[in-house]
Amino acid sequence: MKSSFLLPRVITINIINAEMLSINEVHACFHLWEDSNKDYMLTDVLEIHFLDMVKFRRLREKDIEHNKLHRWLTFFDKNASDKTIQKIIEMDTSIEKAHKKIMTVSQDSEMLRLYEMREMAMLDFNSSVNAATRKGLAMGEKKGLQKAQVNFVLKLSGKNKSAEEIAELTDLSVEEVNKILGNN
Repeated sequence: MKSSFLLPRVITINIINAEMLSINEVHACFHLWEDSNKDYMLTDVLEIHFLDMVKFRRLREKDIEHNKLHRWLTFFDKNASDKTIQKIIEMDTSIEKAHKKIMTVSQDSEMLRLYEMREMAMLDFNSSVNAATRKGLAMGEKKGLQKAQVNFVLKLSGKNKSAEEIAELTDLSVEEVNKILGNN
């Protein structure tokens, strides 16, 4: 079923700097399908695109001459050289317009301040997550548990192994296994 809803078309484009999806493609696009009948689309008014910069940077050959997506991803790539960016701007009018808009927005001190605040918030968040991870690993090490051991316990639990079975396979006590699993 194509869109019989009276909804405006919504397309989201997510440029991510992390491998969130376990597929090999740089570009992934999702729609709303019925779970048991993949031929039945609920609506075509929603598209969710993911552009993975990590996977793009890993591509051995980038074709900015003939591939519009490669041009755009190179334009957004923080590692692209100024010379390459200038070449892309000159070859693609839509990228040239986007670049002009970015330059205009960056001249606006309030917009620049908001952008910098967002960047700082992202850095603070990442720093907090990294600190919490280090703290958790340190606590595990302090308790004599290795990260691999904890991961192994969690993996076995995911395979529906009981705490007793996991204890037997890992040489941990049932109490230690339950502690790792968060069981009382």
